[in-house]
Amino acid sequence: MRRFSRISGGPADGNPLINVRRDVVELPGWLLSDRELTVLRLLAGRLTTTEIAGALFVSPNTLKSHMKSIYRKLDVSSRADVVREGEARGLI
Repeated sequence: MRRFSRISGGPADGNPLINVRRDVVELPGWLLSDRELTVLRLLAGRLTTTEIAGALFVSPNTLKSHMKSIYRKLDVSSRADVVREGEARGLI
């Protein structure tokens, strides 16, 4: 297993894009970048793609590229599945 940092936070911590703390998570060979973990958390918050892109100051197409990468790494094919998988793996 590898050890990588992940972003944690959420509504109780304030804005998850500003108030960020890092934890160490054991990952079984796959890795989500810090940005992908931020996107995953925001997907769980039920924001629209346009809202998430605006919050991250990226275009919707850039966000969709991040989402595709997350889906591939977690081996899922839908937004609901990626949130479920992220929760099951302790990433959200």
